[in-house]
Amino acid sequence: MHGKTSYSGKKGRGPRNLTCYGKSELRPVSSSRINIIFVVILLANLYPAFVSSCTSAPPAESERHVRVLLTRSGGSPLEHLDLFFFDDDSLSRLDSYQRFESPDENVFEGVSRSGSKRVVAIANYGEDRFSWSDIQTFWTLSGRIAELKDEDPSHPVMSAETILMEGSDLRIPLTPLFSEIRLRSLSCDFSGRPYEGAFLENIRIYPVNVHDRCRLLSREPEPSWVNFRAAAEEVPSIPLKGRVGMDPVFSGCSFLCYANDIAEETPLEPFTRLVIEGTILGDTYYYPVSIPSLKAGERHIFDLVLTRLGTSGPDNPASPEMYRLSSDVVPWEVMEGEIQSY
Repeated sequence: MHGKTSYSGKKGRGPRNLTCYGKSELRPVSSSRINIIFVVILLANLYPAFVSSCTSAPPAESERHVRVLLTRSGGSPLEHLDLFFFDDDSLSRLDSYQRFESPDENVFEGVSRSGSKRVVAIANYGEDRFSWSDIQTFWTLSGRIAELKDEDPSHPVMSAETILMEGSDLRIPLTPLFSEIRLRSLSCDFSGRPYEGAFLENIRIYPVNVHDRCRLLSREPEPSWVNFRAAAEEVPSIPLKGRVGMDPVFSGCSFLCYANDIAEETPLEPFTRLVIEGTILGDTYYYPVSIPSLKAGERHIFDLVLTRLGTSGPDNPASPEMYRLSSDVVPWEVMEGEIQSY
């Protein structure tokens, strides 16, 4: 097992059951021999009940060591990995928990009690193992929220869950919670228009209608947005230097977004859009390109050709005749480039 490992159990025992925090300190109640004998007899009779009612570690015979095989989307590096074992029943109580610090390989050894377990792996989330001190059931953990402002694309927050049966290895595919929108190239082709040969200048690039919070396990977005129907002057952006004409300009700029996996938009649930803003012959135009079905763990790579004048604002989606779009949707991976925080 690689990396510094933190167990919640005591040395020489199995993983700690965090559903029981109690501890006892026994003191003699009398110095007299009779009272001492009485206390010893009483404790001897109560000891089995005390141990069975609140134990911090499983009996040795019920402990098992589990081989964990991890895959990481795009070879994403790990600062730390948190591994949870929950009982696979309706209550889903926490059985054991481990943290692996700075692991450099993809094979780990987990520890749990016997029986079917629901296993959750979470990478690069929370400052230390005490961040999970309130987790006693799977349902508590499933309510945890990730925030886009805390994401580090070089160490993305990743999660996965699976069921562990007796006698089997664990195979856990970790993928990021966010997706990435990358504008690879931009050009203008105004052929046949009165403004044929014009350039796009004073260019700004930014996304609108971005979910900035999501659930750690289900990856369902929370009703919280960045740049929701915002005015252009309020939106942080990446400027693109120079001007763009017939020859493609390769920008390489990227934006991180949480999933917005909808096939049809409504006024309260609009598509996430990538906006190209710029001036043509002195007037400002916008090209908001809608991105339906934006899923977690994906990279959307765009090559965009503008073919006519755009819209009057970033909240007005560009119509298909305003641009030609070539796009690739691929699994996310760590790449160099400029990624905008907003």
